[in-house]
Amino acid sequence: MIRPLERTRLLIYERKVLYFDGVDDYVRVPYNDIFDLTDIATFEGFIYRLSTGERHDIMGRGGTTWHAIVVTDFDHLNFQIRDNTGWPSTNSKSKIYANKWYHFAITVNWRTPSEGALVNFYIDGTFDIERTLPYDTKRTRTNPIYVGRLTSYFYGYIAFVRIYSRTLSPQEIQWNYLHPDNPVRGGLVLWLHWDSIDEDEGVWYDKSGYENHGTIYGATPVVYYREPSRKQVATRVLEPVR
Repeated sequence: MIRPLERTRLLIYERKVLYFDGVDDYVRVPYNDIFDLTDIATFEGFIYRLSTGERHDIMGRGGTTWHAIVVTDFDHLNFQIRDNTGWPSTNSKSKIYANKWYHFAITVNWRTPSEGALVNFYIDGTFDIERTLPYDTKRTRTNPIYVGRLTSYFYGYIAFVRIYSRTLSPQEIQWNYLHPDNPVRGGLVLWLHWDSIDEDEGVWYDKSGYENHGTIYGATPVVYYREPSRKQVATRVLEPVR
């Protein structure tokens, strides 16, 4: 059953977002060597969870230097690496609660294994915390990107995900938060956006220019409605796209 959304400030007027049922819905983006990010990167998304206290996988490749981005069962945003020792990971300071839209960005500078990866979390355009994540080696594989799953499934709505082959500055992250339809373009290698969901074709088209289009498996496009308001706050309803 698709549940209605509550209030938010970022989405405006009418948009399509993808509903993931937490059971078997996901999007698969085929491998491209442009995703072999082992030096610097930024991962970004706009998500809405429908429950707490359980793991929700947002996106990942599995088995590579950037393994996964998830929300843990303790409700923290989590970045995971895959190396020869296992799955080193680190958490945001802030929690990601249910029934609320969150914009997140994670910048990563892998540096050397002895130094550890430098991971910065941003929530709703604001710096959250910087972590150092030890690891023992960098790994690349020809794995696809999955949105909405890896070892667990996402339960809720995903409006967009973006990946950059560089670390965005705090000012650029703030810009992207305030201008979701007109993000920074430099270094953008994947951009699955709310206006590039093709329900008929079952494809989430990539707007980065690299044609890294995703195939939709089970996830349901739904329409988000919002009444115009000076305060940009209003009640909306989600219903299946026809």
